[in-house]
Amino acid sequence: MHIALLTILITYQAIMSILDKRDIQKYTGSEITEKQRIKFYKEAIVFGWIPVWIILLFVGISPLTLWNIGFRAISFSNNTWLNIVIGIISGVIVLALGYQTIMYFISAEYRSKAAAEISSKKDGNCQYDNVVSQILIPKSKTEKKWFLLVSLTAGICEELVWRGCLIFLLSNIFSSVNIIVIYLVPCILFGLAHCYQGVYGVIKTSIVAILFVMIYCVTDSIIPGIVLHFLFDYSSAFLVKDTESN
Repeated sequence: MHIALLTILITYQAIMSILDKRDIQKYTGSEITEKQRIKFYKEAIVFGWIPVWIILLFVGISPLTLWNIGFRAISFSNNTWLNIVIGIISGVIVLALGYQTIMYFISAEYRSKAAAEISSKKDGNCQYDNVVSQILIPKSKTEKKWFLLVSLTAGICEELVWRGCLIFLLSNIFSSVNIIVIYLVPCILFGLAHCYQGVYGVIKTSIVAILFVMIYCVTDSIIPGIVLHFLFDYSSAFLVKDTESN
C-alpha cells in the first residue's frame, strides 16, 4: 500500500507541475486580469486538495494513520543546538513577515516602493520574478481574499504531502537508505514541482523545503510547518497596495 500511495502522489505531482508550466506559459507576456488570476487561484485550491483526499482515502483503507504522517503533538528533539538554530531562523522569518505586514498597513511610502519594485520585476529576464510579480501576487481586494484560501491550501496540503506523507513513505519503503537522503529527496522533488518558476524558483523552493523539513525534524510535527508555510505565502498579499477590481 505504501508503494502504491507513493507512486500515485509522485505521478500526480509530476502531472500537475507539467500542467502548471503550461498554464504559466499561456499567461506570460500578457497583462493578467482579475478574472484570470482568480481562476488560477481556484484551480490551485482544488488541485492542491486532491492529493490530501487521496491520502485520507488510504488512511481509511490501510494501516496508515494521521499520526504517521505528522499530525501529532509537538515534541522537540534531543539536539538542543539544532532546536535553538531552527527556532532562531523561524523567529527571524516570522519577525520579517510581521514587519512587512505592519509596514504595509501604516506606511503609504512603503506600499508605493513595494509596488514599484514588483512592477519593475515583471518585465525583467528572470522567469521567477515574472511569474511571481505578474501572476502569483494578488493585487485587488477580491484577489487577496482568494489568496488567503490559496495560502491555507498550500500550508496544509503541501506540508502534509511533501513533509509528512512522503518522508514517512520513503523512510518505510527505503528503510536501509540514510535518513538524510530520505529528507532531501522530498525537498528536491518539491523544488522540481515548482519548475514553472524557472531555475531560480526550483532552487529557492528546494531550500525553503529543507527549512520546513528541519522544522518537522525538530518538532516531530507538521503543524508548526503548516503555520509558518501559511504565513510565508500569505505575506505576499501585503507586497502591493490594493487595486480596483476589474
